[in-house]
Amino acid sequence: MLRKLILMAVTLVIVLIVVAVVVPYFIPDNTFKGPILRRVQAMTGYVVTTNGRFQFHIFPVAGVTMKDVTLSNMPHNNDMQPVVTAKSVDVEVSLMPLLGGYVEVRRLVLDEPQIHLHVSKDGIKNWQSSRQATQPAVPAAGNAPAQAAKPQPAPTSAVLPRNLLLSDVKLEDGTVTYDDEADNSHWAMKKLNIALTLNGIASPFTVEASSEWNGKNIAVKGKLTTLKTFFNHERTGIDTDIESDLLSLTSHGFIDAMAYSGKVGAKSSSLKALQAWLNPSAKPLETQAKLALDVSSDVSCTAFMCDLTNVSLTVDKIEAKGSIRTTRAQNAAQPPQIDANLTTNVLDFNPFLSEKQANASGVLISDAYAETNGRWSDKPMDFSVLKAVDGTINIVADGIVMNKITLGRTALRAKLRGGQLDADIADAVMYGGKANVVLNINATGAEPMVEKHVTLSGVQVQPLLKAAADLGRLSGTADMDTTVSSHGKSIKQLVESTSGSGKFTLNNGAIEGVDLVNIIANRPGSGAQKTPINSMNGSFTVAGGVVSNRDLTMVLPTLQVSGAGEINFPAYSINYRLTPQMQTADKSGAAKQGVGVPVLIEGSLDQPSIHPDLKAVAQDALKNPQAFKDQLKNTRDSLKDQLKNPNVKNLKNLLQGF
Repeated sequence: MLRKLILMAVTLVIVLIVVAVVVPYFIPDNTFKGPILRRVQAMTGYVVTTNGRFQFHIFPVAGVTMKDVTLSNMPHNNDMQPVVTAKSVDVEVSLMPLLGGYVEVRRLVLDEPQIHLHVSKDGIKNWQSSRQATQPAVPAAGNAPAQAAKPQPAPTSAVLPRNLLLSDVKLEDGTVTYDDEADNSHWAMKKLNIALTLNGIASPFTVEASSEWNGKNIAVKGKLTTLKTFFNHERTGIDTDIESDLLSLTSHGFIDAMAYSGKVGAKSSSLKALQAWLNPSAKPLETQAKLALDVSSDVSCTAFMCDLTNVSLTVDKIEAKGSIRTTRAQNAAQPPQIDANLTTNVLDFNPFLSEKQANASGVLISDAYAETNGRWSDKPMDFSVLKAVDGTINIVADGIVMNKITLGRTALRAKLRGGQLDADIADAVMYGGKANVVLNINATGAEPMVEKHVTLSGVQVQPLLKAAADLGRLSGTADMDTTVSSHGKSIKQLVESTSGSGKFTLNNGAIEGVDLVNIIANRPGSGAQKTPINSMNGSFTVAGGVVSNRDLTMVLPTLQVSGAGEINFPAYSINYRLTPQMQTADKSGAAKQGVGVPVLIEGSLDQPSIHPDLKAVAQDALKNPQAFKDQLKNTRDSLKDQLKNPNVKNLKNLLQGF
């Protein structure tokens, strides 16, 4: 009896196998085609059609082979181009493991798929379902009161089969195109190949991909220690490596629920070339540097915060170390926040300047005027970047180099909140002295406001002027304290609204290249051409962009120079008067004054007219003839001979030395 039962069971199994193998050959493929494609449409919302061969089989593995497959766009997208077309789609799943709760995908191959991603002018994405596309948009900032962030639900574990095997799952020779009519961006990825490997939900899950982007190759490798722990939101190791001709990205760490920790790194031989590769239509970076990048960091991230510690950053010859924290606000209307603390070697910005900037003679405001062909630019400036992010940045640099200006060890601090920037440079070593700069920009209102406070203490003037404006005749130790403010949306408005005040002193200085005492005394130059300066001081005010000075005083060994006048930045002109006067003493020690010969500096700031004010000399002589005779006698020579002296021409060089 038992033997008969076993024989019947074996016979039944054989019959079932024969039926499973033979019967499909007698049933037309179209019998299965309709129900299968309708089921796919019900599950995804997309209409799948196949114009080529359709083959269905159920033993020893269940599978479908389709040729010339098209995944049509959803009706609400108004896009006639299919989302996906493929030369063939081949799917095979083992049947027997399904009886035990196991899923074994023996084969899932997409051959030459063409994937078309499209965003309409209305922002509709062709990969969205109709339900997603019709969801109400989140109100923009300012249109509705901010709502408290809803508590995030705890992550739930995925329902996985008892086991899952992926033996031959891949995409071969695919193409992905992206067209966004909303922001007019387009790109294409060609020769896309993807392969997935999984020997069980408790085994490593690996992904390997390669493609071509804008003519250069990209290779991607990814690995999860187990798929089971990943979907169950348990601690899972994750490694990612992206390699291309111009960029290398690595990430090795762990995911635990909604958190990530590990090490990340990025290298690029040239960020300049990288930008041109990733976005060929973008404006090229105007820099002479290659911008070679090498950065690595320990990373700890949650849903709303990332901490980067042990940061090591190198861009060409600039090296920085420190920590960075980024925070994403739960309220989408609030900008993200970045807080950084870095130490660097010398920040030499010159290699990063454009060729025009690098060859500039200095950093004077005249460059901004000259670029606009004799007028201040009234083009609105974009201050929106100040509202794009909040945060604080603290940088301690061994030095700073910009054009020809050099600073020693410098501490920079900046704080940005809601469109308001507060920045300062504290106790920067500058040409033998110290420099402090405080800058405030408030872009929260309709019209941006800028305020700057600069103090210099014990700074050597000659190297500073040489670096800033290629003027190096004046030397000495200077102190300065100035505060200016302005408001406006363009450079023109900022210049025209500038107001403030300041004062300055200079001691133990000299005017190099000219002996002013010999010029005034009508003595030919001999020996070193140099005019010592015992002291120089003055103050100024600024109103409407016009700088006014009324109390300039220079004390030389035998000469005193006074000055007064204005520099009109809106008109880019100068009207200034310098009056040098001999100061000597007779044998008894009584003071003797020579004739004061005023010199006028008038006209454009870049090409002023410099000449003696003969009219003023004559008016002084008519007012007090006797005093004029005494002063004239004291100068030893007549005014006529004085003005004939060719050395007077050196006054122009002298004035340019300031």
